[in-house]
Amino acid sequence: MEDNIHIELWSPSQRREVVRETPCAHEIDTSFESCWPMADGYLKKIHLKPGLDIYVMDWDPGIGFTMNASVRHAGFGFKFFISGKMKYQNCAVNEEMLMTAGLNRFAFFPASGGSGQCMSRDRVKVVIISMAPSFFLSLFQDDHSRLLSAMPVPALNKAFFHISPNTPAMETAALDIFNCTFHGNLKKVFLEGKALELASCQLHGLIPSRQPARLSGHERDKIQAARDILVRHIDAPPTFQALAGMVGMPHNRLSMGFQAMYGTTPFALLRDLRLEKSRTLLKSQTGNVTQVAMDVGYASLSHFAKAFKKKYGISPKQYQLNKGA
Repeated sequence: MEDNIHIELWSPSQRREVVRETPCAHEIDTSFESCWPMADGYLKKIHLKPGLDIYVMDWDPGIGFTMNASVRHAGFGFKFFISGKMKYQNCAVNEEMLMTAGLNRFAFFPASGGSGQCMSRDRVKVVIISMAPSFFLSLFQDDHSRLLSAMPVPALNKAFFHISPNTPAMETAALDIFNCTFHGNLKKVFLEGKALELASCQLHGLIPSRQPARLSGHERDKIQAARDILVRHIDAPPTFQALAGMVGMPHNRLSMGFQAMYGTTPFALLRDLRLEKSRTLLKSQTGNVTQVAMDVGYASLSHFAKAFKKKYGISPKQYQLNKGA
C-alpha cells in the first residue's frame, strides 16, 4: 500500500527518518495496517479503502522534536487532537496552525510539504482521517455545490484550513478509534464507520442545513445576545465554546440558530463585522493599514489584506487611497 505521507522526525540530538513499515509492539492487522515506532509511542496508518485512511499518533515527546512531512497527493484531512500541543506550518498556506487538546482541523492541501513542532511535554494523541478528493466528493454526489460553497475556499486547487473546538461526539468517536478491540474485516468496518462519523461531525458545523432550525423566543434572545457579544468584542472575541457558555446554549444549537437567524455562522458574521469596521476606519483615517488590521482583531496583515480584497475586490491600501470611492 503506497504511503501518501512521508515523515521525518528530528529530536534535539539526532534525526530519525520514518520511511517504511517497522515491527511495532503495538498490535496491528498487517493486511491493512502499518505501524512505525516513535519515541515512547507509535504512528499507525490504517488503510480502509482507496482514498480513505486513518492515521493514529500516540507518543510521549519527552524533550521535544520537530516533524517534517511531505504529502505526495492532494487531499482532505480531518485532524482531532485528544491531548498534546503542536505548531504546524505548511508551505501551501502563510499562517501557523496551533493545535492543542480539544481542537480539530478540517483542511485541504495540494501536494506540499510542512512541519510540526511539539510545544509541550504532554503526551500527543491525535487521530487524522485522510481522504482523496475523489473519495471525499463521492460522499456528496448530489450536493457538490452546497458543500463547496461552505468551504473557506470553494475550490479544490487551493489550500485552506478551519480550526474549531472538538464536540463531545468527536472526542468519543476519536477515543473509540484508539480503543478499538475488533480484528480483521470487522475492525475495518468499525473504523470506517468511525472515520465517516468524525468527518460528518466536523462538516456539520460548516455545511448549512437545508431546513432552518426552529427556535423558541428564548433561544432567539440568546442568539441575539451572542451576536451583541461579538459586536462588542470585535477585536478580541471569545472562543466559540466560550461564547456558547456565555449565553447558555449548546454550541451546536447556537451554530444552527445563527444560520437560521442571520444566514451565516457566528465567526463568518464576526469576519464580516471586522471587515465592515475596517472599511469605515480606512475611510476616516490616514494611519497605516497595519494599525487598522490590529484595531479590528487581525494579527496577520496578509490575512487581513486577503480577506478584505476577497470581500470588496480591492486591497485595503488602495481602498484607503481612494477613500472608499
